[in-house]
Amino acid sequence: MPHLDLKYSSDIEIDAIAFFEEVEATLQAHDDDTGPCKCRAYPTEIYRYSQCVVEIRMFAKRERNAQFTADLVAAIEALLVKHLSQDCSISVMLTFSPPAYITRKFHVSEKSA
Repeated sequence: MPHLDLKYSSDIEIDAIAFFEEVEATLQAHDDDTGPCKCRAYPTEIYRYSQCVVEIRMFAKRERNAQFTADLVAAIEALLVKHLSQDCSISVMLTFSPPAYITRKFHVSEKSA
């Protein structure tokens, strides 16, 4: 399950929910084994220069090679630009989680007494 963090200056207007939906569809179009994407938005009131940063983390797989990475970053950048209506700096970063990383659903019922 990929993770997406959208960090941006509060002067930027962006429909984060619509962006998240399009990113998830794009991830699945590039790799149909991707599944849902956990997304969070972090607008900040404290900044210097308007900027928008997209960080995506996924598990590494043999098929997720340099070409996959380049194509996906370009697709995410195009989506981001489509959702922006003002000048700002943008960054898109795709990283792959190390083998020692876990992600799973936690249920309170798992706690022992």
